[in-house]
Amino acid sequence: MRQLQIEFPDEHMRKYWMDNNFTATAAELKHGLEARMRCYRKERGWHQTSAPYAGDDFPIELYWEWYDGID
Repeated sequence: MRQLQIEFPDEHMRKYWMDNNFTATAAELKHGLEARMRCYRKERGWHQTSAPYAGDDFPIELYWEWYDGID
């Protein structure tokens, strides 16, 4: 079995790849899904959001932020 080695042109592309091509346990997947549901309902807790990329929509960087639920 051979392992694929990928070289990225910059840090943004590496982060995009890591954000969108990950392996997770069932518990991690459940946690991520619940966080996205909280974000959709604008509830208090950790939300996964994306940061705008300067001058472009690609690649999209994902990050976690705490939301208190107060607008």
